[in-house]
Amino acid sequence: GLSMADVTATVSDCANHLAIDQFQVLGFSGGGPYALACAQTMPDRVTAAHIVSSLGPVDIPEIWSALRRQDHLLFTLAHRSPRLFSLLLRLSMWGVRQNPERFIAQL
Repeated sequence: GLSMADVTATVSDCANHLAIDQFQVLGFSGGGPYALACAQTMPDRVTAAHIVSSLGPVDIPEIWSALRRQDHLLFTLAHRSPRLFSLLLRLSMWGVRQNPERFIAQL
């Protein structure tokens, strides 16, 4: 439920608390837009933004047609039923915490 502004403010607060003047950010998957937001809002502090397997603009037909069926279902669910999508995401993350080795092997 955090906004981009909430996340960038939290990152800035953490860096301030740790006395880190400049740093790099890493955005994996859905974290990509947040890493880019940090780079945009803190250009004097963020020296690089690394984006790995991140989200892109899925409203472009060529990108939408290139997505896997599973991704179509997830994006549709997120759009039509954010609460159900959130529950599914929490359950998935629970599974990752229960067996992180399996998650890493699947990556």
